[in-house]
Amino acid sequence: MFNPLQFYEFGKRRIIGFVSTWKTDNNSTGSSANNQVKLPLLSNGTYNFVVNWGDGISDTITAYNQAQTTHTYASIGTYTIKITGILSSLYFPGGDILKLIGISSWGYTDTRTDHSSAFQGVSNLTSFAQNIDWLNLIVGGFQMFRSSGLNQLPTTLSLNLLTNGSNMFRNTFITALPESMLLNSLSNGQSMFQDVTQLAVLPSNLTLNSLTNGAAMFRSTAITSLPSVMMLNSLTNGNAMFLSSLLVSLPSGITLNNLTNGSGMFQSARLTSVPSSLTLQKLNNGSLMFLGCTLTTDSYSQLLININANNTNTGITFHGGSSKYNSAGKVARDALTSRSPAWSITDGGLI
Repeated sequence: MFNPLQFYEFGKRRIIGFVSTWKTDNNSTGSSANNQVKLPLLSNGTYNFVVNWGDGISDTITAYNQAQTTHTYASIGTYTIKITGILSSLYFPGGDILKLIGISSWGYTDTRTDHSSAFQGVSNLTSFAQNIDWLNLIVGGFQMFRSSGLNQLPTTLSLNLLTNGSNMFRNTFITALPESMLLNSLSNGQSMFQDVTQLAVLPSNLTLNSLTNGAAMFRSTAITSLPSVMMLNSLTNGNAMFLSSLLVSLPSGITLNNLTNGSGMFQSARLTSVPSSLTLQKLNNGSLMFLGCTLTTDSYSQLLININANNTNTGITFHGGSSKYNSAGKVARDALTSRSPAWSITDGGLI
């Protein structure tokens, strides 16, 4: 006799009690009827599981398009669904995205390392279970939780193997990242936390040393400062990375020596100074970079001096916001605008 509390293992995929809660009448365009739930399975997935629908009825599912993946209840309501067996993938965009309201146990491991868009738009899911060992093994998380209702993350979430986190948590309601979330392998963080407007706290040991693409990563967030160890040494694309954030300071010692695209990077943030170590050695696009910011005269002048001494590029567009420069800064600025082709610099002028 089948015991739903046991787990099956075929190859390397298994489920040990994936437990979730669904509200049948949270309907949306393309969803099942208001007394139904349809499991969101991918056509290329591997399936051999038993689903207990929470109303005394169970089905065995072996194919993504099997009729029994849609279940009709006797009445509208909220039901706890338990799945045991082989389930290689879930994919929610569209369908019953509003009906899933809770996950009390993931209970599974999975050989798949790419879960792109899996829970995108599941806006009534505000948090999920802590047993997330499988999640810490994923490599691809493109749009995985984008526009979901998440407002907190498990304390053990590290995502240390994740390389592509583009748009992963965009437009969610997270206020802080867990201290364990170090993102050690992340190279593509484009828009990862964009429009997470309440995000204010980052892990103290977050370095992002592998990050090369940080475009819009923290755009429109509430962060005011970065961890002291976040040097962004590999960053090349910082386009709009902190645009419209509440950022007021950068870590001491940061150079951004590999940054090439700084377009709008700090636009409309709240910076009033930058570290004297900032050289922007490889910058080739500084358009709108500090637009909306006013750095102190000493800080901005030192930045101009550093750029002139370290960046040999020509014909670059650079925006220093409303910042003004002193006589030493003027010498450096004049040198940049005298190159052939010349730098085009917009700022607040000579003090």
